[in-house]
Amino acid sequence: MYAPSKSRTFMPLALIAAVAMTCLQGAAFAAEVPMQPVQKTVAIPVAGLNLASPEAQANVDAQIRRAARAVCGLDNYRDLRALAERPACEKAAIASATAKRDVLVARAQADQLAGRASRIAVTAD
Repeated sequence: MYAPSKSRTFMPLALIAAVAMTCLQGAAFAAEVPMQPVQKTVAIPVAGLNLASPEAQANVDAQIRRAARAVCGLDNYRDLRALAERPACEKAAIASATAKRDVLVARAQADQLAGRASRIAVTAD
């Protein structure tokens, strides 16, 4: 009868161990690299708008809200943490952009040219 030698049974086990170690090392290196947060920005053009008018202000406000939804959008809807943080992200992005809009509105209302600023940046961290 044929009896397998020790070297023949050892080879598959050694191969499996080598593959497992390679996979584990790859996972360990991947875990060590910290992911840098990606900052997304949407620019809203305001050059040429009469920001002293309530209609133009309402238009810019609507664009700011849409831009905030875009910059705080999810790349992965399975990421529950990002899904929970989305409303706070949108609120912060809107507040930041609205502050910039308010400066431009004040300039326009003071008869300064708001056309010097060409856009408002809506950014999410």
